[in-house]
Amino acid sequence: MKTSIFGRTTELLTLAAKVGARGVFSGSAKTKIDQARMIAESLGELKGAAMKAGQMLSLEMGDYFPPEAVEYLAKLQNQSSAVSYDVIEKMLKEELGDKRFDFEKLGRTPIASASIGQVHSAELNGRKVAVKIQYPGVRESIGSDLNVLKKLTSSLCVLTGRSMDLTEVFKELNTTLTDEANYLREGQYLAEYGSRLRTDSDLRDRIFVPEWIQSHSSQRVLTMSFAEGKLLRDWLDDSPSREAVQRLANTVLSLYIKEFYDWGMVQTDPNFANFLVHQEHLVLLDFGSTRVYTPEFRASYTQFLRALDSQDSKKVIQAAIDFELLSPLESTESKELFYTFMQHSVLPFMWRDGAFDFSSQEYVNKSNELGRQFVWSLKYTPPPSRILFLHRRLGGMFALLKKMKVQLDVRPFWQRIVGG
Repeated sequence: MKTSIFGRTTELLTLAAKVGARGVFSGSAKTKIDQARMIAESLGELKGAAMKAGQMLSLEMGDYFPPEAVEYLAKLQNQSSAVSYDVIEKMLKEELGDKRFDFEKLGRTPIASASIGQVHSAELNGRKVAVKIQYPGVRESIGSDLNVLKKLTSSLCVLTGRSMDLTEVFKELNTTLTDEANYLREGQYLAEYGSRLRTDSDLRDRIFVPEWIQSHSSQRVLTMSFAEGKLLRDWLDDSPSREAVQRLANTVLSLYIKEFYDWGMVQTDPNFANFLVHQEHLVLLDFGSTRVYTPEFRASYTQFLRALDSQDSKKVIQAAIDFELLSPLESTESKELFYTFMQHSVLPFMWRDGAFDFSSQEYVNKSNELGRQFVWSLKYTPPPSRILFLHRRLGGMFALLKKMKVQLDVRPFWQRIVGG
């Protein structure tokens, strides 16, 4: 793993040169595959901002790229490998000084690893804790990594014949990655969530968050109480009762409504590994991607949803343009596809034939097909940076409900939103 800005930038620029040398304007199938393979392999080796951004791009902008590129970028989701214990020990020494000696039974093997850091178990004053340590060089390399990645991404857009300004998208990526690399910020949101949940009569008995241990945290080290529980996937594999699954699904939906519409504070990373289940309680683990949405933004977003509720295509299209989700320069066909795609997306919230079956593959297939048709019709509209990470969380929530195979009447949630 390269940690210096010079080394990482050189690696990425070399990659950009290779991509260009293979004829970015030729558009041949072999060119696309070769470019995609080189991008995915190089980002996986670099870790940090480059790898994390590549993961996000494969998930949030997949329909904007050639399918060959998406196939290889998607592999980054499973490429994260741990760094050596010596590197971790050095980071603890730099960040915590003598406090590093307070940790007892610090595991040499991480219990989890990701693109920008890894987690080790330990004991502190006889109490079991989890210690998240950031990889060296991550925070310092964000700007340079994203600058080169933006050029690579623009090249992929050229392959699809689009003219899109990705500036705002990469600003959002920069903000998100910078926030994720600040573990003190994450600790503060961990504490804030805990405080809000303790005073919430509806959720406090259904959701648990670990305690932030500020004394042994820094910008690159986060220490928290150890959370017991099973990964959501493992809990579902143990065949819990349908009643327990339904309760947990309602908790997931209630949490999202509370986060966005009441608190204006949303944990936007939908990775299933960020959630555990312990004695039917939902355990929240990761707050690095927490985003704050102003009352003005939430009001504008709600106005767009109310337009969707009206099922008036002209209102919906105009509301999308006003909210900067759709360029007025797009064709009539694109605007109509947008309306059709949006109406299908909110179908579960308007379902009038009882509980909606979230395990429906037909709904998923049609959503994917309509989404692809809409995105591939676009010429000027980049991914909607304003809601990119909010809808990342929504998409993950829908994927979770599908995984849980639940049937839920979610119209009350919708009416609470659009009814004010």
